[in-house]
Amino acid sequence: MDMQATSGESRSVEIAYTQNPWSLAPLSLLNWGLTIVTLTLYRFWAKTEVRKRIWAAVEIDGEALSYLGKGSEKLLGFIIAMVGLLPIFGLIYGAQLFLPPLIAVGIILPTYLVFFWLVYFGQFAALRYQLTRTLWRGVRFGQSGKATGFAWVSMGYFFSNLVCMLWLTPLMDMAMARRLYGKITLGDRAMTWRAGDGQSETAGLYPRFALAWFSGVGIYIGGIVLMVVVIGVLMASGNFPEQGAQPDLVTSVIIGIGIYGFAFLLVFAVLLAVLNYSLAVVRRSAQMLQLDGLRFDFVARFWPTMGLLVTNGLILLFSLGSLSAVTEARMMQFLVRHLTVHGAYEPGAFFRGTQSVPQSGEGLADAFDIGAGVFN
Repeated sequence: MDMQATSGESRSVEIAYTQNPWSLAPLSLLNWGLTIVTLTLYRFWAKTEVRKRIWAAVEIDGEALSYLGKGSEKLLGFIIAMVGLLPIFGLIYGAQLFLPPLIAVGIILPTYLVFFWLVYFGQFAALRYQLTRTLWRGVRFGQSGKATGFAWVSMGYFFSNLVCMLWLTPLMDMAMARRLYGKITLGDRAMTWRAGDGQSETAGLYPRFALAWFSGVGIYIGGIVLMVVVIGVLMASGNFPEQGAQPDLVTSVIIGIGIYGFAFLLVFAVLLAVLNYSLAVVRRSAQMLQLDGLRFDFVARFWPTMGLLVTNGLILLFSLGSLSAVTEARMMQFLVRHLTVHGAYEPGAFFRGTQSVPQSGEGLADAFDIGAGVFN
């Protein structure tokens, strides 16, 4: 249905996810089996069918989204990507096999930079493909901008961030979000990227990033200190083995618990801090987006998000990946439930746009097994 009806009438927006995610379990199991039988070839059609079901469960003002992607398009994109990547793989392996080490390193390192660039290019192109295959009331989503520009900007931020010991991360994340989601269109209308609260786009991000950064550094240093203390205690008690001697069972257990316990604590604490920061990035990105007077927010809390990620991980673990469609639907349901829209719009204000539509799917994204931001 076209959106030109009821012109001049303004109304608020209601977004809902209307299906039980577990209703996708039979389809997920079927896709899993067919993907194994076809040696993964069926995954392009499997992913497409899952998206159609999930998109259809998302309703905006009572109208469901439509997904028009095809498995053949994704397969074509994958083939094109692999044909382009084969010479690069050949160059790397050839340099390793036939060239002196120093010359090989001089060839391989720049080649890996090409891979970095292609990952960012593929991320932008994958999101653009998904958007251009998504319709609401007959009007197509889209994305302006170019994948090449996004890739170059992202590369620049990536290496600058390394030089600055990752302290450019909030700036980098928001710059990438601006070029990804701030370029989304619906018909002839485009998203705008500006804060409704008058603050900078990184407002509220640096305190959470600092927590994540210092958590990692602090626990790492603390772990080293702890290990020094443990070794000192063992040496003082006479239980530390002499040079060349094998440690006894008790000493081995103490050292093992110390090492693995420290590693687990480090990873767990950093993951919690990173999740806290990532939620802030998603929320701030949503707050920066505006579409024809509509403003957005993402209000998910930390522990519900943590619970979703843990339970999704357990579902994937115990189902051996066969229920991946269920976890994807649960994630979409969570996103929709916690996305709020403020303001009103005129249903007759959106018309079909004239942007070009890519003819092949997410080739590089499939080749590198990367996603398109919050989209699956």
